[in-house]
Amino acid sequence: MQKVVEMGGSNKLLYEADESMSLLIKNANTDDAGIYSFHAVNDLGEGTSEINLTIKAPPKIKKITDVMYNISETGRIEVEVDGLFPIQYEIISHFHYSSTQLPRIIFYKI
Repeated sequence: MQKVVEMGGSNKLLYEADESMSLLIKNANTDDAGIYSFHAVNDLGEGTSEINLTIKAPPKIKKITDVMYNISETGRIEVEVDGLFPIQYEIISHFHYSSTQLPRIIFYKI
């Protein structure tokens, strides 16, 4: 999906002399990452170029929801993580049951 980068807020154009400009993204975050296309036009024609902007960030858990399953059911816990991939992770369980039978839990890497 393409969208025009709107100026104002965290985006600003900086002009240097008559032949160069820069896009300034204040407080960049991972939502700003992606491919940016630059298109220039004058009386003699036009030109286009693209760059890939990567934002390096530590992993951040964006979404995790508590779940409950009946005993003997298969459970699925989904976690949405933001950050520079690959991300290493570990899953630690804290089960507290009075019986010796534990439910079958399967973790999926999403």
